[in-house]
Amino acid sequence: MTDKVSTRTVSAPLAGAGETGEVWELLAAAGWAEHTDANCTTEAVAPTGQVRLVFQPESIEYATTGVLWKVEGVGFPMADNLAVPARPLTWKATFTGAVPAELICAFLGRLVDPAGIDRPVISEEALTQMCATPVPETLLAAQRELQKAGDDSTG
Repeated sequence: MTDKVSTRTVSAPLAGAGETGEVWELLAAAGWAEHTDANCTTEAVAPTGQVRLVFQPESIEYATTGVLWKVEGVGFPMADNLAVPARPLTWKATFTGAVPAELICAFLGRLVDPAGIDRPVISEEALTQMCATPVPETLLAAQRELQKAGDDSTG
């Protein structure tokens, strides 16, 4: 005899926290390294080291603010010969314990997608026209390098 788990469909915004297993499976499949400390805080780090997820059910932060999940972008890759310094922290997203794990998984699914995110490249002429002051040559050179790197990666 097989036990069946019954389910029901509920509105995503009102679904409640749910199970976290799907989140960890997604990150493991994407090659993220996971570590849990003695305080039950689990940290998963992307293979590039650029992004980390912190799950902190026993933390003071969770107890005082309700933030259970933190996703932090900790830098970005430098293109060859591009004089753009790495930033120690570029963005952070936090989720309370009430956010459904499925929605956190959807957010992370887009984040780990190897296709990345396409962004338009602004031409030197358009960049110069948008700025009230002349664009520094170093910025124009960096923009040219980004354009070249994008052209090289698309074949």
